[in-house]
Amino acid sequence: HENYNYGGSADNGTEGTGIGIDDYCGDVVVRGNRCYRNEGGGIQCNPNGAGGTVTVEGNLLIDNYRVDATRAAAAGWQATSHVFAQISLGDTQNNMLVRGNTLISNNVSTCWYGVSENNGAAGTGTDVRNNTIVGHSVAGLKVRTGITRTHNAFSGNAKNVESNADTTTLSDGTSAVTAAPLLTSTGVPMTSSPVIGAGTHLGYTTDNDRRQRSNPPSIGAYEGPVTRTAATARTDAGRTAMATN
Repeated sequence: HENYNYGGSADNGTEGTGIGIDDYCGDVVVRGNRCYRNEGGGIQCNPNGAGGTVTVEGNLLIDNYRVDATRAAAAGWQATSHVFAQISLGDTQNNMLVRGNTLISNNVSTCWYGVSENNGAAGTGTDVRNNTIVGHSVAGLKVRTGITRTHNAFSGNAKNVESNADTTTLSDGTSAVTAAPLLTSTGVPMTSSPVIGAGTHLGYTTDNDRRQRSNPPSIGAYEGPVTRTAATARTDAGRTAMATN
């Protein structure tokens, strides 16, 4: 849960993915990790043939990227666009849940996408919600038109959502937040952040700091400060405050 995956400083095309989910892996949960500057991307999901649900939730990813095509080829990597992403989805995934993550790119030109899937992807049940996606050089999301996407926050991406098949711009999805998210350098919402309480309730899971999610939750990997406005008030405010919020 508390894995810190750091890519090296050489940027030489020899380093791999922070966390990889291989073929035929079902019912896998990747939660609460922090991935920084991995050259092969932060989290790579390729559960072809998986029979269960893969959940990628509550992770912080900063500046994970794919090296340019020349160095990728030299290292024997497949230089396809969907892997130039912090979270790379596979080909035929079913029931892929990408929820409550924060993905930040600090002007890394080859960090094209926050979340991207192969242009030949197929499957049902893929759901992208409650993610904060900031600063990607091509698009925040590169996904199929029909993928469920709701309550995501976008800021500073060249475009927010793009079709996985081409460069067509798609809608941001339901209840998207496009105001500046006001995050600290480590991705935590500041007191006045518009992502606080702007998510959709997905159960009382925990955030990246192991604090219990509120109802409604904040968008992204962190719940943020206790203080909320009337508009973002928790419906669970009467429960025991276990230093969780």
